[in-house]
Amino acid sequence: MVVVGIASYKDRSEAYPLDKKTLNSIALRSFLVKAGKNGETGESVGWAWAMAPGLKKIHTDEEDYALALGHHLEYVDTGYMLAPFAMGILLAMEQQKPDLETLRSVKTMAAGLCRSLSHILMCIALPWILMIAAKAIGGNTASVVLYAACMVLVSVILRFALLRIGYSQGTRIAEKTAKDAQALKNTAVYAGAFMIGAVIAVIGAHATSLLPSVISAVGNGSAASGMTAFIPLGMTMLLLHLLERKNWSLGKCALLIVAVSAVIACFMIVTGVTSF
Repeated sequence: MVVVGIASYKDRSEAYPLDKKTLNSIALRSFLVKAGKNGETGESVGWAWAMAPGLKKIHTDEEDYALALGHHLEYVDTGYMLAPFAMGILLAMEQQKPDLETLRSVKTMAAGLCRSLSHILMCIALPWILMIAAKAIGGNTASVVLYAACMVLVSVILRFALLRIGYSQGTRIAEKTAKDAQALKNTAVYAGAFMIGAVIAVIGAHATSLLPSVISAVGNGSAASGMTAFIPLGMTMLLLHLLERKNWSLGKCALLIVAVSAVIACFMIVTGVTSF
């Protein structure tokens, strides 16, 4: 009986490098990483299935192969788009046959990094690509077709390229990422603050739409337009202060945004404002 996390590989000799055919097979399978996604194990079913051709080549012993598959069936969430990069890093590590705790740590680190970058790509880069496509063709249906075609092309290129980059540089990337863990943590915090700032800008715009009815009551309705930019800016600066100086987590900042939104909603109900 193989117990994941306790057992170790029987054959600890370093495996031969994977051939191009195997890497291409893994890259193609990575398109279905999210096929079996669930709340308990994340993308692990699709992840393990995509990794299987490489793991079978690395682990010639059947028990070692079963142990490797079991390990990769543990929870993983890469954000889908950049999953091949994490796969490449893990395959390079598997090739060296380290202990499972090391593999688990690298897997968690690589998947978390890819998930963060995937969210940034999906929330920032892709909308900009869509806007550029819409503006270039005049905002008609063709712009949507162009956007979809570009996304398919980018996705295919990314998957094959990132898998090879991750695999060829896997060990070095894992070591450097672990060394610069604090710098990556700080980067993630500021990236999160950037995204929170975007949310605050929307909430601030909604909040300032309430100001004319309030300020006009004291005879200064024109002041509302001047405050429109300062509310989201002030909230963003406050969140940056809480993140950097008070060591707040992104979760606490999100709860603060929810609380502010709830106060605004209650104010709308009390004042009878029903639209922005």
